[in-house]
Order: sequence, then C-alpha cells, then structure tokens
Amino acid sequence: MRKINILVLMLACIIFTSISCFGGGGKGGSGSSGPTYFSFEDLRSGIRNEYFYFENQSKPDNAMLWLEPYMQYPLCASRNAVIMKKVTANPTLYKIDTSMHIMANWNDVTETPVDWNAISSTVTRGDLIFTRSNSKAGNLVKFFSNWTHVAIMDDTQRKYVFESTPDSGVSVNDGPATWKNITYYTCKTIETIPWSQRCYFLDQGKQKFTKLPYYPKESTAIGRARFIFDWSNKDNLSSMYCSKLVYNVYRSCISLDTGRTSVFNPALQDKAWGANVFSWIGVSPDDIYYSSSLGRDFTYSQNLIYL
Repeated sequence: MRKINILVLMLACIIFTSISCFGGGGKGGSGSSGPTYFSFEDLRSGIRNEYFYFENQSKPDNAMLWLEPYMQYPLCASRNAVIMKKVTANPTLYKIDTSMHIMANWNDVTETPVDWNAISSTVTRGDLIFTRSNSKAGNLVKFFSNWTHVAIMDDTQRKYVFESTPDSGVSVNDGPATWKNITYYTCKTIETIPWSQRCYFLDQGKQKFTKLPYYPKESTAIGRARFIFDWSNKDNLSSMYCSKLVYNVYRSCISLDTGRTSVFNPALQDKAWGANVFSWIGVSPDDIYYSSSLGRDFTYSQNLIYL
C-alpha cells in the first residue's frame, strides 16, 4: 500500500510539472517562481496559429498607392484572384487612376536607408511617418497591415519621434538610432487638424501615454485569446502598439480608424455602432494611412514609386 501511495504521488508530480511547462509560455517560463506572463512571442505565435484571419478590403481615398488589396493571412491567399477580378472589371469604383497600381508587391529583401535629413527639412511636428520593416514587430504586423509601423514626428531638428515599440513601449525615440531593417517609408500630414492643434494633441498624448507597454502584462492564466483581444482593442488603454497610440493621440478630435483592416474572428470584430462589417477592434497602420483626413504622400523612399 505504501508503494502504491508513493507511485501515485510521483505520478501527480509528473502531471503537475507537465502542466506547468505547457502553461509557462510567457515571460518567466517554466521553472520560475510566481505567475508567468505573456510575451511578444506569445502574441506573434497566437496571431499566427489561433485562427485570426485578417484582410484589407477598403479602397484608399487619398493615397499614393493602393497596396495589396487582398488577404494578408497566407491561408486566405485563394481569395486574391477573386478580389483582383472584381477590381479590374470596375477600376472607377475603386478609384484606380494612372497614379495607382491595381496590384503592388513589396520587396522586403532589400532594405533602404531612411533619409532623415530630407525628413527633418520637410516634415513638421505632428506629421506621421509610416514604415515597413523586417523587424520582429514588423513581421507580426504584416499579418494584418501592409505598413508595419507609424510614428509621430516630435522634434524635427533632433529627429525625435513619438512612438510605441516592443522594446521600449511608448516613448520619444531617436529615429536614426532606433529605426532598423526599414524596407519602405513615407510621410503624411493630418490636413483636417491645424498644426497648432496637432502639436497640442501630441503634447497631451506624451503626458498621458508615455511609458505604457507595447503589449499588456497579463498572466498566462487568462488565456492567449484574451491576451490578444486586450492587446488589439483600441479602447483598452493598458497597452499601446504603434497605430493604437497614434489613433488615441488624436481621437478626441478625429477618428483615424478607417475600418480598412477586417478580421474573420467574432472575438476580434468591432461591435461599435456604425462599424464596418468584420471591422477589426484594433486600428492598423493601414487604417490610418488610408484615412481621407491625411494628405498625399511626401518625402518617401524612392523604391515606393516602383511598386
């Protein structure tokens, strides 16, 4: 009987250890004391593996290029031909003109240097800079947005930008020192807000959001799907990814969420009144880039014109 009790105890320890290892995918990992927390890698693998399907479906209103108007998620690639056939049959409906390509393909193999001297001489405080990159965060955002990052110019002479990144959260960063692996970039102005107001909202945003984390610090006990929901939700202010930050800086004056990014998962769909069908609860760099409140592209990487 004593031997049986010992065997049962040993079996229970093995099962407990296995469960702990399986659940410890966040920061701290298995073997660490106290609760474990989700990490950026949990977020990335969750979006990749847990059936969160995204697409960009809305037409641009005032942009230099119409970039890849098809499903971002690889498993949705079969829809490409259907969408392109519809667009080609009626280009006027989709506002395609001689300055736009019906379909554009990114070249993420070749990285391009950011011309910060040109940016500092043309961009004003409060303007937006969009980038696409091969960074860790960039490769995550490519699941649901063509542009992978957006930042607000803060100090043109010092080349400081107000942004949110996985490494530092919400902060003012030295652009030339921190922006790496860039493959495309462009700049745009929010034309519906006067410059003085753009600066005012920027200052208010810096006071309210600086030091917020890029993703929420939540225990693995809540479940990965809930973690992704809280990270995505543009109304959840416990954490800020880049476009969520820009959206919230200016949201008291204007909504920069155009609903361009859609999601095929009920948990992540925007239920707000007036929201587009399948509209994502978050806000992507593409959502902001295609806002009719933004002017046309200026001071962009030259490879953008060859898309």
